[in-house]
Amino acid sequence: MYTIGDLSRRTGVKIPTIRYYEQMGLLAAPERSEGNQRRYEKRELETLAFIRHARDLGLSIEAIRDLLALSEHPERPLRRGGPHRHRASCLRAGKDRPAQKAGA
Repeated sequence: MYTIGDLSRRTGVKIPTIRYYEQMGLLAAPERSEGNQRRYEKRELETLAFIRHARDLGLSIEAIRDLLALSEHPERPLRRGGPHRHRASCLRAGKDRPAQKAGA
């Protein structure tokens, strides 16, 4: 079991952001200790690491939510026209690549 501080240190995600992800439904509400501290399982650690990586890649919360739902229920189809589709098409077109500096 991990505390919220453990998750923060292991993933580099700040504690308020972890709480935000819980509120947004990206992370399941954790069990609580007798002292009312959050207690997370390895699955939440892995999910948080995935969310952090996805955010670093520029994915929106909604796109991450879709990917998490797909991983939990691979038999369900993705929503048509979801925000992830626009993002993916931009990435394929190279629109999100940083502009190269002159002389680089």
